[in-house]
Amino acid sequence: MDFKKMRDLTTDDFIIYEDGVVFNNDSIFKMMKSFPKYTAEYEFENLRINVDNNSGNINYFNHANFVFNDTTKVKFDWLESATFKKIDGKWKMDFLHSTVRK
Repeated sequence: MDFKKMRDLTTDDFIIYEDGVVFNNDSIFKMMKSFPKYTAEYEFENLRINVDNNSGNINYFNHANFVFNDTTKVKFDWLESATFKKIDGKWKMDFLHSTVRK
C-alpha cells in the first residue's frame, strides 16, 4: 500500500492486465484504496527470469493469502508475468499480466 514506492518502481506508462481489465498506476491505486483493511502473504514459485543489459522479464506462479478486516480469509492463485526496463540506471516494471490460476 506504499503508493509512492510503487510509482517509483514503475515506468510512467506502466500498465497491468488483470482479469480482462487494463489498469495504470492511478486506476490500480484507486481500486486498492477501495479494499477493506487487509493483510496479505505472498509466495512465488516456478520463477523464470530473463535479463539483458536494459530489459528483463519474469513469469511465475503467485500464491496469496489475504485476511480482510482481521477475520475473512481468502486464498488466490495467479499466473503472472512482468517486464522491466532499466531507466537512468534503475530497474522499473513497465508491464504486469495477472490471470487467476485454475
